[in-house]
Amino acid sequence: MRWRLILVIAGIALSILLTHWPDSAAAFLEAVYGETLYPLIQSGMRHLPQPRGFALADTLWVAVPLLFLLRMLWLWRANLIRRLPTMVLETLLWGVSLYLLMMITWGMNYHRPTLYSQLQERGFNTRLVDGHWAFALEQTRQTLNQLPDSTDLCALEDLFSPARPSAFLHSAMAAADLTPPPNRNISFSAWSAIYTRLSIGGVYVPFTGEPTVNRNIFPAAKPMVMTHELAHWAGYAHEYDADILAYWSLWQAPDPVWQASAWLLWWTDIRAPESVRSQWPEALRETLVCYQEYLRAQPRWDIQDALWTVYEKNLNNQGVQGGMASYQLGEALALITYQDWLSQ
Repeated sequence: MRWRLILVIAGIALSILLTHWPDSAAAFLEAVYGETLYPLIQSGMRHLPQPRGFALADTLWVAVPLLFLLRMLWLWRANLIRRLPTMVLETLLWGVSLYLLMMITWGMNYHRPTLYSQLQERGFNTRLVDGHWAFALEQTRQTLNQLPDSTDLCALEDLFSPARPSAFLHSAMAAADLTPPPNRNISFSAWSAIYTRLSIGGVYVPFTGEPTVNRNIFPAAKPMVMTHELAHWAGYAHEYDADILAYWSLWQAPDPVWQASAWLLWWTDIRAPESVRSQWPEALRETLVCYQEYLRAQPRWDIQDALWTVYEKNLNNQGVQGGMASYQLGEALALITYQDWLSQ
């Protein structure tokens, strides 16, 4: 039992260090982790098998708890005198080990310089003025007008290739002088029914490097969610960074359906003033209405509130300003930089 106690104490200490990485060591982190270790992790994970029809990570949600229960049963039979203290320490050891593995394989990206802050340092801000709203409305109209006449965004067929987000992300990152990640397909999770009940659209699984998406989400929202999760694979841990890259990627995509998905999610999250909402194209307005109706019709579990509270606590611990509210920080900056991009 002593060795477990030592490992748990050491693991907790290391977890605290990695979670609250000192700003004074940021340059060291970028040189060692950002430029060397994480690319090696990506290179290794891209060779993991990606079975068709389900995500490799889906097996972890069964395999890890099963192995843990088997280990507990073995300890229960083999440690008759100190079984309870041993099992408590074993549980802590498993939890600490999984957390450290998550931080090493991906979580340390939270402490690297964000794309959001780099854009702000270049003079971009998040304040939308009349010119920005007019640009967004015009781009939305152009995108909707490019859709084939038979396209109904409220009843879109789910025919999105899992390989396309990688191509779109590579193109956008190369144009922005950012280093694209290795190619990676999106996987639709076999646990989508549970994702739905927990209000989860997609999850990046750092243990296998797989961006996974809930296959039951509103079809027209899938391209944006797919590309957002893929941006996490690129090493952008903060939600606003993943949003910025996803918007850039889809707004420049050659397929108007994928462009429309980005505009649908952008208008959903941006909280436009009434004076702007009154100018929405009718097709956008109708799609937003049926999108909200679709969301309200989905089955939910009450436990989702507790889950999102824990997730927000983790974001705050990682230094993500605003926690869950950080999801909304990327929309304005993505639009302003995209408009500046097109004007050059």
